[in-house]
Amino acid sequence: MDYPAAVFPVGRFVAGEYVRSAFSQDFLAKHEPRNPIEEFIGNQWNPETYDNTAVGLQLIGRRLNEERVLGMLRSVEDAINSF
Repeated sequence: MDYPAAVFPVGRFVAGEYVRSAFSQDFLAKHEPRNPIEEFIGNQWNPETYDNTAVGLQLIGRRLNEERVLGMLRSVEDAINSF
């Protein structure tokens, strides 16, 4: 697709700190699975499976804007370092 991108780490998933948000509980209460496959996959979620897994984000820019993506990445890194 020829879009410039940059991937960067933001931390690790800690299963012991995982709490379903009020939004996700509300969403799950209001929405039934659309089919048996979706129900099967949804029931497989177990936070302990992903304990200590690396979490990363990706910035994607428009075509031929590599320098802007790197500039955005620098801004994100500065914000993370100051946090």
